[in-house]
Amino acid sequence: MTIGTSRIFRSTDEGAPQFSEVIGSMIPVLQAVLVDGYGDKESLNWELVYSDTNKIVVRPRFGTRQYIRFYDYSTTYVHVSSFSTMSNLDYGVDRMPDYGTESYFVKRYSSGTANVPWMIIGDELGFYLVHQAFYPYYPGNNGLGALWICYYVGDYVAWDINNRWNFCLLIQSGTTNYCGGLHPLTHGGSYIIRKVKRGSSFKRGVVDIRLLPFNNNTFFGHNNYIRPITGVQAINGMYYHCPVHIIEGSNELILGTMPGLYEPISKSSSTKFTYSTVPYIEYNDGNGLLNILLCANAQENPQENVLHKLIFKVGPGFRNVQ
Repeated sequence: MTIGTSRIFRSTDEGAPQFSEVIGSMIPVLQAVLVDGYGDKESLNWELVYSDTNKIVVRPRFGTRQYIRFYDYSTTYVHVSSFSTMSNLDYGVDRMPDYGTESYFVKRYSSGTANVPWMIIGDELGFYLVHQAFYPYYPGNNGLGALWICYYVGDYVAWDINNRWNFCLLIQSGTTNYCGGLHPLTHGGSYIIRKVKRGSSFKRGVVDIRLLPFNNNTFFGHNNYIRPITGVQAINGMYYHCPVHIIEGSNELILGTMPGLYEPISKSSSTKFTYSTVPYIEYNDGNGLLNILLCANAQENPQENVLHKLIFKVGPGFRNVQ
């Protein structure tokens, strides 16, 4: 496979493993997509380093090659951490986040027996987990199950060629809130883990970051996460977009961009809508890439007026700004 060519895996694929609130159920999904493959789909060709009951440690074969540990220990959460080196399944050096801070994937928000719809978009260097943690519905929230939450684990696209520690975790801190590591894009949040392995100094250590999209307050970048409006209408028949940048929190320096992730630039509208009317759009752009436009939960707790719109591009150029 060509490095930087992303692929998409879905819970609806033939032979795809599923996860739910059963303890350990997300581990087979992650291992199948990253290491083993399933059905007629090849994996992303990551290395399985360690495994035990409900735990795996995997490592990309290229890039920064961080060790990433997943532990599916509860009905609702999967513990996630990374290390530069590991001596066994549970311990290593240069942990991210730092020891004393825990970080997670959320499997499901509300109780239920249905499997959770999921997508994984990734390549040999990193992947997005995109899933409907509120599926099928969270009572009283007007079709909340239509929304997605999103995480990223892996290398980002560094702007400085000297930055060889361009690894990031964009996941979740704590086990009481359900926003995902990508949201809200333009704001901080005590329940979000957004960290990189090295900052602009390139010295060893973990650095806090923010994600900065185009502009959520302009006419053509109307992605306001506080008061959502339709805002996904095509402009002259096209869905325009802008790359999402990684900003070092301490000095506002752009470190790089997120691979294959964009914010829509679209016409604004004063029409409000409920979650049940949020569109989920797939189309091929002029470069032949699959574009996935979806609305994701954008705050610590689900609310009917809080969301963020994202475009994922799948295929060649995943790690190049398009």
